[in-house]
Amino acid sequence: MTKFFNHAYGGNAIGRVDKNGKVYDNERLHYGKCIGCVDKDGKVYDNERMHYGKCIGRVDKDGKIYDSGRVHYGNCIGRVDKDGKVYDSWRVHYGNCIGRVEGPNILSAGAAYLLLFNR
Repeated sequence: MTKFFNHAYGGNAIGRVDKNGKVYDNERLHYGKCIGCVDKDGKVYDNERMHYGKCIGRVDKDGKIYDSGRVHYGNCIGRVDKDGKVYDSWRVHYGNCIGRVEGPNILSAGAAYLLLFNR
């Protein structure tokens, strides 16, 4: 369980798009091979450990950046599914998501655990 949350929410948890542009449905797959997070200047960082905690959006397989000013559950305001639709909750449409849109804060592993299991 700890490994899951470290992978899913550690650092910026930048998503499931690898460097070859392949989209993975499961956020636990290909951890560390994602194409990056997007900072406030629109720059895409290749390594999720860079620009820590400043990710404002996600890059999907077509290179489109999703972001929003609305913060949901601390830092996660939604997920992007394969059709490009942004869902309000990170718990919704889990298996079909290709990205997660975040606000300025970091959702800790403990907070993620509480949100997931204390519904």
